Amino acid sequence: MLVTYKGIKKAEEILFNSGRSYWEMVLDAGKSIALYMRENLDIKGKNILFLCGRGNNAADAIVAATNISNICNASICMVNGELKTKEAQKALNFMPLSVAIHENINKDMFETADIIVDGIFGIGFRGEMSEELKQLANMYNSSIAYKIALDIPSGVECDTGKYVSFFKPNMTIIMSAKKPAHFVNWAKHTCGDMYVIKNDITDVICENKIYTDAVNKNNVTMPTYLPWSNKSNNGRLALICGSNEYIGAALLACSSALRSGVGYVYLFSVEKVCNIINQKYPEVICIPMETNEYGTIDKKNIKTILEKTANCNAIAVGCGMGDNNDTERIVQTLINRISVPLIIDADGINSIKNNAEVLQIERECPIIITPHIGEFKRIATNYLDETQNNIESAACEFTTTTGVTLVLKDFITKVYSDNYNIWSFMGNSALAKAGSGDVLTGIIASFTAQGLAPIEAVKSALYLQGKTVCYLSKQNDRLSILPSDLPKYFGIVLKK
Repeated sequence: MLVTYKGIKKAEEILFNSGRSYWEMVLDAGKSIALYMRENLDIKGKNILFLCGRGNNAADAIVAATNISNICNASICMVNGELKTKEAQKALNFMPLSVAIHENINKDMFETADIIVDGIFGIGFRGEMSEELKQLANMYNSSIAYKIALDIPSGVECDTGKYVSFFKPNMTIIMSAKKPAHFVNWAKHTCGDMYVIKNDITDVICENKIYTDAVNKNNVTMPTYLPWSNKSNNGRLALICGSNEYIGAALLACSSALRSGVGYVYLFSVEKVCNIINQKYPEVICIPMETNEYGTIDKKNIKTILEKTANCNAIAVGCGMGDNNDTERIVQTLINRISVPLIIDADGINSIKNNAEVLQIERECPIIITPHIGEFKRIATNYLDETQNNIESAACEFTTTTGVTLVLKDFITKVYSDNYNIWSFMGNSALAKAGSGDVLTGIIASFTAQGLAPIEAVKSALYLQGKTVCYLSKQNDRLSILPSDLPKYFGIVLKK
């Protein structure tokens, strides 16, 4: 379960409207932090320095300092100007005189502190810290004191985990529920050990289903194979992809489809691609297509494609096909004419950028569409505002209107389908290479042909690809890992 910044704010608003004041929420958070420190850390008689910002993250820190001040030498330092929220000011007014207040911070304070608590920025931080705070972060990071972040390390963005520079803790005490920054594959680097304190806001999140799921081993379903299964039982997949210019896309899609268990792979592509694929993968049944002037599949092949895919359980279209009128005609015909699941990627997505309304027609086929952010912006212009920053709401509206399963690819991949939203933090930066999308399409298509529902096929494909690249990253530098390496190791990961 993960909660975004907006989700936390919504939960707080619901709790406020039920009769709990924001001050009571701050008291609850601060006391919970203090209780955790009392029970889990050796703080008796220790020097504990709380770095405070201007908002309610500082308020939590001040309340925590107040509640441990009777057993340790607690002090606070305002490092980002005057307090700006009523709750923070109130917390300061209630703080006992035994808690020292430092107006200016210096290196000696870091050297004498046993524990330093970062309460500068909360979940609302975006962008980059000031130069002054960057210098402070360097002092903090160099300190030998045990360092604790409250909710989110200062300098790290809540919903992305991105940072330029940040206050690096040994551990992060998380309030209410984990945020996206706690799930990214570099979270151990930015957050250290993580501990979640559940409270009334947690209950509101669960009761009102404000949370979002994250892809993990407990919510993915891999295809099952009966002991007496044969190639027909394991699905028939048609891949319509490749061109004279983009041979590799077809190669990667075929490879990943085969290695993820589908019984038959039929490749519909230009002759040049078919010849190369058959040499590399004799298991693929290649059906050469007539080539147009662009070196891509000619629209004259549509009748053949429809006839020869009639017995297939799923069709994937677009990888390396080329962006032209013939590709557009093929994709739109498939949308109109087939009844099995259709996976649209790459140039298949480009082919509907000026006619996304085609997805709204009455059709028989379930559709999975796999754009990256730039491709999505091109096909969803009617759903985006002028800033094009409303990606989340546009994606939800897009899937509701079109009925497709949307796989919005980025370093955090977000999947939208039938009012269901799940995020994938699987994998790492080794996937930031051309060809990774073709591999993913091949797995999704393979799992769909084997009988998984679209959303299940997507989750399982993201999990398999992500786990495989992490497995390879344990043995190789990420920069050296290629998309073509991944399918060779699917078997090991599936076995595990």
